Amino acid sequence: MLKTSSHRCDIVVLGGGLSGICAAVRAARAGANVALLDRKGSLGGRVSGDSRLPFENGPNPNYVYQREGGLMDELNALLLRENPEGTYAGLSRALKSWMLEEKRLRVFLRIYAYESKLNETGDKIEAVRAISNSEGKSYLFFAKYFIDCSGVGSLSELCGAPGEKGKDLNEYDSKSKQASSRRDSIVTSIRIAQKRKPIPFSCPDWVRVQWEENLLAARIQWMKSLEESLTGEHLLEWCGQNREVLAEPEEIAWAAWDYLKNRSPLSEVASNLVLEEVSSGAVNHEVHRGLGDHQVNPDDMIAGQRYPDSIAVGRSLMDGGESLLLSDDGRICLPQPFEIPLRSLYSKKFKNLLWAGEHASCTSRASMSLGHPSTASQMGEAVGFCAAKCIRRNRLPRTLSKPGYVDEVKRELSRLNHTTSLDPVEDLDNLIGEAEVSASSVINSWIVGDSGKCLSSVKSESFMLRFPVTDVKIDQIELLLRLENSETIEFRLLSGTGYQGNLPGHCLFSTTLVVEGSTEGWVELNPKCSNLEPGWHFLEVNFSQAISMPIQRSSLPGVILYRKKANHDSKISNAYGQHFPVLSEQPGPAPGPLLKISPTPSAYDPQNVTTANQRPSKLPDLWVSQPTDFKYPEFLEIKWEQAKDLSRVEITFDPSYDFIFDKKPRSYDTVSIPSLIKEYKLYYYDLLGHSHLLEHVDGNLSSFARHDFSSIRAMGLELEILKTYGLNRAQVYQIRAYS
Repeated sequence: MLKTSSHRCDIVVLGGGLSGICAAVRAARAGANVALLDRKGSLGGRVSGDSRLPFENGPNPNYVYQREGGLMDELNALLLRENPEGTYAGLSRALKSWMLEEKRLRVFLRIYAYESKLNETGDKIEAVRAISNSEGKSYLFFAKYFIDCSGVGSLSELCGAPGEKGKDLNEYDSKSKQASSRRDSIVTSIRIAQKRKPIPFSCPDWVRVQWEENLLAARIQWMKSLEESLTGEHLLEWCGQNREVLAEPEEIAWAAWDYLKNRSPLSEVASNLVLEEVSSGAVNHEVHRGLGDHQVNPDDMIAGQRYPDSIAVGRSLMDGGESLLLSDDGRICLPQPFEIPLRSLYSKKFKNLLWAGEHASCTSRASMSLGHPSTASQMGEAVGFCAAKCIRRNRLPRTLSKPGYVDEVKRELSRLNHTTSLDPVEDLDNLIGEAEVSASSVINSWIVGDSGKCLSSVKSESFMLRFPVTDVKIDQIELLLRLENSETIEFRLLSGTGYQGNLPGHCLFSTTLVVEGSTEGWVELNPKCSNLEPGWHFLEVNFSQAISMPIQRSSLPGVILYRKKANHDSKISNAYGQHFPVLSEQPGPAPGPLLKISPTPSAYDPQNVTTANQRPSKLPDLWVSQPTDFKYPEFLEIKWEQAKDLSRVEITFDPSYDFIFDKKPRSYDTVSIPSLIKEYKLYYYDLLGHSHLLEHVDGNLSSFARHDFSSIRAMGLELEILKTYGLNRAQVYQIRAYS
């Protein structure tokens, strides 16, 4: 009989994926003692080296500044810095190091939970029993709250929480129903090597499936992977049509190998190849979705439904019926991010059970969106915080979802740089809103970088240029173009519409220009538009043939170039536009068009740091200095008419929210975000106007900084920017001050 050890803590988190990691870290930082359990030997869950599912979707073209803040932003910066080699082993190492540094958090790996113990009334979980494979003993984990981040709802099933499995085909249109009726996907990885001589292969009889029975999109996906490299690691996804046969990972691998060696167009070039390794880390997307007080559903996600108890925001694509786990192909772009209410993140039956991920309270179609790693991480951070707050306030999650309580939760999460809802959270305690803000300089030209030097270009026959407008009129637009032949160019000026004005809307002006011969120079338009509303505007530019549009490196936030969707782009479906944003392949600001607007919009003024927005909304919402070498510091000066008692200052720097990290670990050219502030000083002004140093930070690594100090009586603050990680200007989104 196995020896049993008891472990008591405040919160047990089951699952070491991104949702579980964020839940555990946030709960621990909120003061709870946490135990994180995972059955594997490394952290990361489905994005780890065992499973290797995509870390990211591709960028959603309908809202560019989509990358998460809060813990996920901290984690992305950590992985960039601590995994410079860009490997799965480096990912595992960085995650483990991060977790082990957290106080009040203990990690248990290679431990399998197999039984739950309930209280006498059957409405609470008292303990979870688990067996440790590495130690050869069992554990009994007692806790006040349990968070299921397993990815499949295993804890919910252990304790008998109400829920459902399978797909509801009524959520799909008639075309997608047939594709969705297939068995849920299974993913495994293989390693291929090359030998000096041909190695024949005969498929064993115990393999019950043929690769041709797989979904066509999954087969094409592997062919694309083989086109990139025949040898090395490859991911296989199985979406078999035969629901009577549940194929094992090894069967999937050998069925694919049989096809490649014996029947595929590549069989001749594959003659010297051998299948070296089959991963045991297969993923079956069948999950037990718990039943909460609310079910997240696709209709509300598409409509951008607001919930009073929303505590997390997701940005993932939606399942289109033929969607795969390993690819964006077949997925659907939403017009905006979607809110996730607290009522969908706790069990209707068990008072101390919460969820994060695709097994939360949602419909089957919404489940895939909630399983997106970054979206699941936002859910994890939110429920980790809520569980700790339930303990601290002696309240149940259902109580926290009520007005008053949830408003407090949202304010506190927002002050951790975590986005809780589509609309900004009002913070009445922030004293900065009463202040006047001035700056050392403010950028007054959209031609930035190396004095506007065109470093590269983007080729397409159609472009969309996005830019902010703060005046009531646009008199003139100038655009730098490079043409090799005579061209007839169509221009359309559009207002923004939809969520935060992120989508092209009503046409304000159109014209056609004929340009003779090859040329490189500024093209002038004179729309003379008036009575404009502040917000995003778009300039659509269409050519008779593909041309190379000049672009500059590190464009300003909000000045974005889109190109028409091309054949090589992912086959995502977007009903709201056919242009893709041109984003940076390396961490940092996106490149952008060389564009001039008259009158020049005052979109980057220092007063922007007093707003409730921590990222671009209807406007850029940040202060940007003039280009500089930082020989002399750039600074923001904040002054109040009446003295304020201060004990905390919070600052949100610019981490380039438009940059989207790769779908798998990779090595980048930099280990830090160039737009982040590296060195800064924070001063306060006393009642006599004398300045005193509060903080000097050199080597800042985060987009969010919090400074606590003994209470002071201040007439103002000064933030002095001494250095960035490479960008030639200072960019700050928000400063908050509290007594």
